[in-house]
Amino acid sequence: MARGRKEASKTCHSVECMRQQLAEQHEISQHLQLEQEEQRERLQEVCGGCHELEARMEELGRWLEALGLRPPGDGAQAAKAPWVLELEKQHEALDSQQVDLQSCRKLVDHCSKELQELNFSYLQRQGQVESLLAKQGSSLQSLRQKVSKERKEEGARRAAWDEELSKLRNQLQQGILDLRKTQAESAAAHTAAVEEKQQALLRHCRAWASEASDGTKEPDGEGLCATCYAKASVYCSKCKGRWYCSQSCQAKDWNLGHKGDCGLGDILQVKSPVPKPPARLLAESVERPVHSDASWRKLLESSDFSARGGWPRGLRNVANCCYMNATLQSLYHSVPLLHGALKQHSCDHERQHTESASAYQEPPLCFRCNLAALSENHLASAKVTSDGDWELEDVVELHDLKTESLNGQTGLVVELLQPKSEAPEARLGVMLPGKASPIAIKTQNLRFLYNRSEVPSPPYEVLRWLPRLNEEFTFGAQEDAHEFFNGLLRLLEDEELKDHARQLQESSGEALEVQADLTALPSRIFGGILVSQCTCTRKECARSSFSFEPFRDLSLEITEATDNLEDMLKLFTAPERLDKQNSWKCEACSEVVRARKQITIYSPPNFLVLHLKRFRFMERGKVTKIVPFPAILNLRPFLSSGASGEGRPVEYELRAVIVHVDKAGYSHFGHYIAFVKCATHRKNTFQWFRIDDSIIQEVEEQQVLQQQAYLLFYTRIGASQEALRRPDAAAGAAGAAAPSRGRCKGREGVICSFYACAEGLCTRCYQEEYGRPPPAEAQEAGSASNGYTVTATPKAAPSAPASAPAPGQGKAAKSGAKPKKVGANDPCPCGSGKKYKKCHGGA
Repeated sequence: MARGRKEASKTCHSVECMRQQLAEQHEISQHLQLEQEEQRERLQEVCGGCHELEARMEELGRWLEALGLRPPGDGAQAAKAPWVLELEKQHEALDSQQVDLQSCRKLVDHCSKELQELNFSYLQRQGQVESLLAKQGSSLQSLRQKVSKERKEEGARRAAWDEELSKLRNQLQQGILDLRKTQAESAAAHTAAVEEKQQALLRHCRAWASEASDGTKEPDGEGLCATCYAKASVYCSKCKGRWYCSQSCQAKDWNLGHKGDCGLGDILQVKSPVPKPPARLLAESVERPVHSDASWRKLLESSDFSARGGWPRGLRNVANCCYMNATLQSLYHSVPLLHGALKQHSCDHERQHTESASAYQEPPLCFRCNLAALSENHLASAKVTSDGDWELEDVVELHDLKTESLNGQTGLVVELLQPKSEAPEARLGVMLPGKASPIAIKTQNLRFLYNRSEVPSPPYEVLRWLPRLNEEFTFGAQEDAHEFFNGLLRLLEDEELKDHARQLQESSGEALEVQADLTALPSRIFGGILVSQCTCTRKECARSSFSFEPFRDLSLEITEATDNLEDMLKLFTAPERLDKQNSWKCEACSEVVRARKQITIYSPPNFLVLHLKRFRFMERGKVTKIVPFPAILNLRPFLSSGASGEGRPVEYELRAVIVHVDKAGYSHFGHYIAFVKCATHRKNTFQWFRIDDSIIQEVEEQQVLQQQAYLLFYTRIGASQEALRRPDAAAGAAGAAAPSRGRCKGREGVICSFYACAEGLCTRCYQEEYGRPPPAEAQEAGSASNGYTVTATPKAAPSAPASAPAPGQGKAAKSGAKPKKVGANDPCPCGSGKKYKKCHGGA
């Protein structure tokens, strides 16, 4: 077959060569035909000229005969005229041309004969080629048929082989599956038997070890999951006091604090009362406050803690001040007490808050006046007080109309109609969505929202204070909203303290107290107290030391274990171990020991600001994880045992959210927007707004709760009533037994700035006098008034021995007992202060 293919290929090649030769010969013949045609045309032209000369000669002879110049038939004259000679010469020339023409005709005839011969040879050669092509075509066709037949046979053989191979492969796979199934069944049976033996042996060993150590047995039955408080049957194998419903709940609880408490059941059972904070952290201890208790109580009584009403007003973004716009909007709508206090502020400096002020203008002397002017002129919702205040492009809301379908709709004022004699009330032409023409509505049925043509103003009143807010802030740079918030509070506090120091110096010549900042406006509004408890893990000691620290906002970490805001607060208040290189020196034992440390909230603020740590020190270091946060936050599970109102929920309402909008996770640039909550004209109804500088949009609350929040602003529910309580009643049960405060006289009789304990000296003076800290009993009695860390003696319940199980073990740690069931009306184990059926039991 290969040989036939080669012969066919050679034949095709020779045929192709012959075709090329025929094509060349055809081109040559065509060229010759063209030349012959040209010669024929030239001959025809020459013949035509000759005939014309002959006719002229005949006509000339007739003229000569008629004139008698030439006799008829006489061609030889003796004397010929010159012109006759000239005519003869021309006739001879014509004869010679005729001869040439005849020779040309002969040449043309010869060429035509050659052309005919060429055509004949061409036709003969073409016939030979066609006959050869026909022979080669028939042989090629036979070869193709033979190849096609062989291919079909080969395809049939391959199909048969593939079918047989597929059957063998299926049989092999089925055999492998059967073998694996048999092996898996036998292995599972063997593994189950081995695991059952191991579990039985492990339970036996645990029971034996528990009985040998403290006489307790492993818990039986079921309990509540420490993470989701659902029914659980799995417990911690180390402490046997924490129950879980799944492995994920156990891992989450371990990362959120159980790893700091696991194995410390005896230590946790011994309760140490949280003492009262030192006087340096209490505003009522300041003798010359910036805002006295009476003036502060009066301000609280005159302030409205509810959400602001009306449509928000935007601020124009100049020089990348979106961080400033978002923070100012959040403070104005979430902390109305701050704006009320700034409005009541008065000073001798003239307020400079004209709209034409420049960002480069020298700053005025009072930042509080500028901040109050900004809030009043550019953030407060505009109001319509009379019929003459209405303008075109006003966006209004319809209400109290007889047509119920129109109530609540939003329209645009397009006409200011004049009062008619039959209808003296003022009316406005309002264009509603879907209407072709405006409708006339009385002004008493319209509620002003905002004016669409109003041009937002930049926050020049605060921009001019940028260098004073933070030394690292520069005009036109992108800054952090949290740093701006802290700088704003710091500048407010500095101004108030300077003014208060100047007033004290002018009035009585007294100096400013060290803790006077506790009575300044930022601490009064945002201030809270954290308590850090360090407990010695030695069973024979188990004493705790408490230290207190003020705060204005809480910075919370975002990790893989934090799925919501409550988890982040759990991580913030989670206990930790102090051991190895981070060991703690117990003052009671006078030794470096392992300790348990936990930070909780002792005094919650009236306005809570939560900062979610989303930025890392990397190019794309932003944490873009969405951490859901609630609209109502209960802070009770994260408060210390000595906090005020113990056992009752401490709830906060979400008022504002600041979001950092990034691109591809970059942390060094982006854009800040704010979400604020405003009240509507309907009772107990609110509307959320998205404020992007000067762009205001209405959004749903569910959309707000799913944002990548950076700063959260919460307002305490019932904050006005809680803040109006007397300071001694708000101190809690821990401060009820505190002794009367007496100034420490010191070693040389000089009055110390701290309060004395039962020994008459503060902790510092006592240690300088005797070289050791005061006794635990004396320090506990006077711990409410010293300025240092408090060490409390643990007090265990009389019925509970020193080796009592940790909370959460309950009766499960006792011999043969089951964990106590939590009833529907019992307090929820999460510590929220609510009943179990209304908290986790309701889920």
